[in-house]
Amino acid sequence: MDYRTATFSNAVHDPEILDRIRAALLETDERQPLNTRKNYQPKQKEWKEWRKREAAARAPKVGKRVTKQKKERAAKRQRIEVGKDTIVVDGTVTGEEEEEEGGEEGGIKPEQHRLTLQYNTVRGYISAVQRLYDQQKSMGVNPRPRPQGLATEAIKAGILRKSYQNSRLAFDDRGVGTIKDSYTASQIPAFTRCCWRGTDAPGQHLRTYVDFLLGNHMLLRYSNRSPIELADCFSLELPNEGSRKEKSPAKALFVVMRQGKTNSTGRMEYGAALRHRSPLSCVVGAFAFWFFYRWMVEGKEEFPSFRRSEDWYLTKVIRRSAAEPLSLFSRSSAGDWLSRMYEQAGIRVSKVTHAPRVSAAQNADKAGVREGSLILLPVPSSSSSYGCGKVLLQDAVFMREEFPHHPTFRHPLFSQPAFEAFATAVRDACAEAHEDCYQDAIEKAIPAVADKLYNLGSQQLVISDQIARQHAK
Repeated sequence: MDYRTATFSNAVHDPEILDRIRAALLETDERQPLNTRKNYQPKQKEWKEWRKREAAARAPKVGKRVTKQKKERAAKRQRIEVGKDTIVVDGTVTGEEEEEEGGEEGGIKPEQHRLTLQYNTVRGYISAVQRLYDQQKSMGVNPRPRPQGLATEAIKAGILRKSYQNSRLAFDDRGVGTIKDSYTASQIPAFTRCCWRGTDAPGQHLRTYVDFLLGNHMLLRYSNRSPIELADCFSLELPNEGSRKEKSPAKALFVVMRQGKTNSTGRMEYGAALRHRSPLSCVVGAFAFWFFYRWMVEGKEEFPSFRRSEDWYLTKVIRRSAAEPLSLFSRSSAGDWLSRMYEQAGIRVSKVTHAPRVSAAQNADKAGVREGSLILLPVPSSSSSYGCGKVLLQDAVFMREEFPHHPTFRHPLFSQPAFEAFATAVRDACAEAHEDCYQDAIEKAIPAVADKLYNLGSQQLVISDQIARQHAK
């Protein structure tokens, strides 16, 4: 026996070490993503029950040996066949077996049990059983080798091959999962308009509006977006950005993320976004309008008190409801609202809650942005420095013109003469200060030159990456 294996085996039998292992495994299970836990636990329970039944069926009777014929029949009942794009667990008693047992006279009747499993289901079962094995191995109660092997990989590969062949024969849509399975940046305003026109449930529509833009601008999974709380949001001044003429630096919206699918240990990560020049595509403006509606228009949720941390730290940005501002909004409900808005906006995507993250990354790649870069979108000089209140007032000038019947603009603030004067000043400032950035000007004047510059920029990025890899080696 290997010395290290023997030492580990002895250590596992130490009560103190065994208790610590159990505590560590329990903590790991508790920190496991909720959806993963819900997926694994039923499969692990089913596996344990199946193993108990198998052990009971294989146990020989007292004083008797299991005959070779019984072993063969048990193996046939456990036979696994690979079908078109599925695994078929077949418990059929064939005609030959009937003849061996004497047919109906022998008391054996044909019984058909067929369970069809898709590839993702098979992979889920394998992952759940592997997780159970790892736990048992850590506890020292399972000395058997790792269950995954060449046969398992061959089965999964065979299912994938058959699935691809059947997809070709069925003429399935080949755009699913490709770079075409996304939306473009020009479709974001259409999504925003659908949310703002939903006056039957304005709170739910504005919540979906914020959820969508958070995923798009910060490339966040839903597991990162839904737990975001007020205490996780802050702004940061960027002294080298914004209007230099007016000496008003720009600010960026930051979100701190210490949870999510790929972050179960509380590692600090950031999401960031700048204010967009179009109010219809601005996540900062979405935050401002959403908070203003929640606390100043809707009237169902109390304005948070900032005297003590416990009074506002747990308030969710994407809340479940006005009565439950501290509770997470479920993924299924979020998916339903996003699907509804996608349909109204004419956006066709196979993924729902994950579509903003995927599409934004693809749109950035099309624009020649390297991974890890921050997209800086130009904004009018009159709005390059802001707080949430300033963004709300400035964007409300244009949003009220397009959505005059939205409940937000029934607030007394927007009927004051002072706001009308402010709106006139904002329109005049934008009309005077707005000018196309050099990329837009070149594209409008000479499209061929714009294409050439884009290709040169893409080639330069490839060359820079190659040089960086060579230096790294």
